[in-house]
Amino acid sequence: MKINKFTKLKNGKYKLTGDNNSLVLTSETILKYNILVTKEIKSSELKEILDYDQAIIAYEKIIIILSKKMLTDAQVKKELKKMGVSDNYIVKIITKLKENNYLNINNYL
Repeated sequence: MKINKFTKLKNGKYKLTGDNNSLVLTSETILKYNILVTKEIKSSELKEILDYDQAIIAYEKIIIILSKKMLTDAQVKKELKKMGVSDNYIVKIITKLKENNYLNINNYL
């Protein structure tokens, strides 16, 4: 997909338009996959890019949930599965939450 136009939306998201298609991605995804410079998304990379973007959005949502109530690893995993996050990214998100002390079993006890 050749990108012709980037439109900034709310919450750090961008609408990418081109080739009679449009796509909404987070700024973090655009930077990670260098889309701003290359202005192209290869069809072979599209699923990986969309999965990564979904994981970024899920991570942000989980942080909001954790700011309101504490959850165990299993509860976070269940929430992420409800959001449709792949198992590979669920492990990465839980690890990142633990590294940033959003998810800490000692705080839960």
